Amino acid sequence: MAFRTVTEKAILDSISEKSDKNDMQNILQDGGEEAVWRVDTQKVGRKEFKWPLMAARGSGTKQIIIKCSQSTLQNIQKSNKPNAGGKNEKGKRLDVIIGVQKVSFQKTDAATIAKDKGANEVKLPASTITRMQELGSAKVFEFAINENKVYKKWEDLKTDKETYKALKKIWKDVGNLDDVQQDWLESFYKQQKVLLPQVGGKKFTDFNREGGFMDFITDLVLREFKSLVGGSKDNWNPADIWLIKDETKWRDLIQKQVDTPNDNKVSAMVQLRQLNSTFRMMYDQKQVMGISLKKVSGSNARYMAVNVSKKFLDKMEHLSKTGGYTYKESQCKMGLKSDGDRMTMKTQDCRIFVKGGTTTYNFQIKANDSSKFSNLKYEPTASGAGAARMGKATVELVAQLLKAYNIDFKNDHNNTEYPRNVDQFREKKEDYRKKLEKIKNEGTDFFLAGGQQVEEALTNLETVFYENNKPWVANSKCMQITWLEKFLSKDREERNKIGTDMVFLAAKQGSRYGPFGKIF
Repeated sequence: MAFRTVTEKAILDSISEKSDKNDMQNILQDGGEEAVWRVDTQKVGRKEFKWPLMAARGSGTKQIIIKCSQSTLQNIQKSNKPNAGGKNEKGKRLDVIIGVQKVSFQKTDAATIAKDKGANEVKLPASTITRMQELGSAKVFEFAINENKVYKKWEDLKTDKETYKALKKIWKDVGNLDDVQQDWLESFYKQQKVLLPQVGGKKFTDFNREGGFMDFITDLVLREFKSLVGGSKDNWNPADIWLIKDETKWRDLIQKQVDTPNDNKVSAMVQLRQLNSTFRMMYDQKQVMGISLKKVSGSNARYMAVNVSKKFLDKMEHLSKTGGYTYKESQCKMGLKSDGDRMTMKTQDCRIFVKGGTTTYNFQIKANDSSKFSNLKYEPTASGAGAARMGKATVELVAQLLKAYNIDFKNDHNNTEYPRNVDQFREKKEDYRKKLEKIKNEGTDFFLAGGQQVEEALTNLETVFYENNKPWVANSKCMQITWLEKFLSKDREERNKIGTDMVFLAAKQGSRYGPFGKIF
């Protein structure tokens, strides 16, 4: 067997059956944010393995083995039980059946993970890893564009002494790691390969990730347009690095554009659109190009120009007005599971699915922090032929969107509408019975068997609200039920329009956002 590290997305993309994919996603998420997955990849087209993996002569399925660290496996074992007859060796192995497919999660040794990912990197904060990746990307872009270095394969990044020395310095200075892992070298190679045709032979004076132009534009946008962008530069333009020629010239031009009175939201929006127009001009002329980066896990990187052309923006506006994407279905799993000595909900989210062309957007609506009482966030994943990596939909902008459709949803876990303990829930039980009945009648799948699903859902909520279980999970589930009830109270046309705009808010697409190139 030839095991190698793959992403969660790569595993899920190998599974076509929706219910199987959902079950696998829940298990992988149980593994925790630091999970590293290794599979015996067979590469069937763009898929890592066949699903289901049938045994010879139709005798059921062959087992798929997914390896992970001991701590990840223990996280999975806390929330999942083995098959009848399957093995459950604490910290070593857990066998499950997903649909008809047998899957065995097994411990792999720390040295194996270290070889693929770097033992220290697995323990680094996500922000540190992101900084390393973005600085590394910027450095490789600089060598490829300005110094005409030609990398014909990822190994060339390692054999070119100047490139490899620069990358190792970033890894040491930022992450205190002695070497750059292969998967990052592969990603850098794919990124620069797809970027080069976009710059058309132009040279740049700076490849900026932090300080300099990044600090300038971040400070300016938050100072002038904070109310419009929800308090984050990335809610205006998610560029991770900037390719810049003649920085002083363009900084002066941008500064002049905003050095006018800006006392109301109308003029602020006009100014923001003017700023976006200037950035589109700079992008077109290859003077200032913002680039959003995602680690490339597939065989090739893709490049997408976002908010750059009039044609693109006109299309976004048309889709927004007409509800060009289609709301398909909703899910709100109401089952129970054990988490050590506590009972909790089967999942800590609800989902809506929006279809746009060949792409399906799976919006996960869940607590911002799964370990305590907190407000909801909206985070989609995309699947299908047109799929692209996405970010979160800005909470403040989703609130504005809902308000525009007369949806009065309070995204505040402290609001008295949402119970925080079992006594408060009992007082509001009839309210939630009506909400559950309504969303059930609108087709929401509770993933419960039998004809008394609403009653079972209420009983499960009450159980989780007990102090010795996880009442914050039940509180969040009540917020999600309320969100769904208000969303599903709208007719199909308005659901489509809301779903379409939520996709654009997550993808940062439309005239309110700045132009950028997206590598994924």
